Amino acid sequence: MTDYNKIRRFCEQESRLTAEVLDNFLLYYAGEKEKLPKEFISLLMRFRHAIGGMPSGWIPSITSQFIAHRLFKSGGLIKKYLNHVTVKNLDPKQYTFLQLLSDTPWRFSFSEIRSQPAPDFYEMEDVFTGERFLLFSKGIGQILAEHKVLLWFNLVGFNGHCWQTYGPIGNFQSFDADDVFFYATELDRSITSEATLFNYLEKNPVPFMMLMTGASYPLIMNNGYEVVQVCGESPLKTINISELQKKFTVEHAHGVTRISHLQWSDPPHLAEAYYEEKSETISLTALTDSGYKNMAGLLKEFAPDLPAEPDVRVHLPMITFIKDVLKKDITLTPHAHLFEKTPEPADAEMMDNLNVALQMALPYVNSGVAPDLDAIAKKTGLPVDTVADLLQHVMGKVEKLKKKGRK
Repeated sequence: MTDYNKIRRFCEQESRLTAEVLDNFLLYYAGEKEKLPKEFISLLMRFRHAIGGMPSGWIPSITSQFIAHRLFKSGGLIKKYLNHVTVKNLDPKQYTFLQLLSDTPWRFSFSEIRSQPAPDFYEMEDVFTGERFLLFSKGIGQILAEHKVLLWFNLVGFNGHCWQTYGPIGNFQSFDADDVFFYATELDRSITSEATLFNYLEKNPVPFMMLMTGASYPLIMNNGYEVVQVCGESPLKTINISELQKKFTVEHAHGVTRISHLQWSDPPHLAEAYYEEKSETISLTALTDSGYKNMAGLLKEFAPDLPAEPDVRVHLPMITFIKDVLKKDITLTPHAHLFEKTPEPADAEMMDNLNVALQMALPYVNSGVAPDLDAIAKKTGLPVDTVADLLQHVMGKVEKLKKKGRK
């Protein structure tokens, strides 16, 4: 039987040694000699426009994390520094501690909690490698006491008994493995697999550290469904329109056929298929997993190769994050605009006001504070109830918002 109290005492001792040897000596010593802080800042400057979104005090912390990773990663600098006279002159216990840390390479891990066998101990599973590992962390419990977490991002090192985190604990409320992979492919088109993602992360973790600027983006729910952009595509030489019309609403515009369904094309699912004659492809998009799967099932007889599981699955906050951090506009429904109708002036004004309301609410939500509905209503000219209903539809937080707005 695992003696978690014994392991805890060992971990706490290792944490004290980490502060003494790494935080107070080796990171500064190696960092200065290798010019690692300068390298880190150089890599960070790519995202200078988004750095302000980092949690308070994180820049110094992730600088230290970056240096520690350079030291202890696979093929890292620690082997070199174990031979430095200054390092060899450390207290024998401290030097042995560094040798222990160097035995197993440190790595960044995107992971999920699978179980908690004891207080502050977590069985984690890396979402890209599938590896499970025992992690000791007092910080994780503190974060979970504040809010739910979909995905964790940590620099972890093995101490001989279990793994421990070093540096800030990355935690995301609305990003999951699919989101991170999607972000990685937008970051660098050469990333096409979990292996290439890991290789990039090992060489340069800074773009993934930037994910923390979107850590507090809320998970959006609508009528009990998780709102997520899902897309799938397959080749299709032709489609039987007459048979299709018996089960679906079919519209045509500019060589594209839009296929919608009475149930699954309505909110919150908004599942629609588009058949493009020129490219002989059919694509299916939806805003819920259920909408995609049910629509794909209904279309199976017409498009047998349409994937039952989507090719792309990304939460809407990640699309916002990519726009802010990578300065890229993501369009996963390229044919939808062909079927848009020019709104009447009054409708256009209403849509403009609704967009302004959402933009005003977003900073409140990102900071974990309920939006001031009265202020938004006054600015946009919309009734308070309309603003509350809009935000309920998008964020699933109507009760909290109404209470805040009517105080």
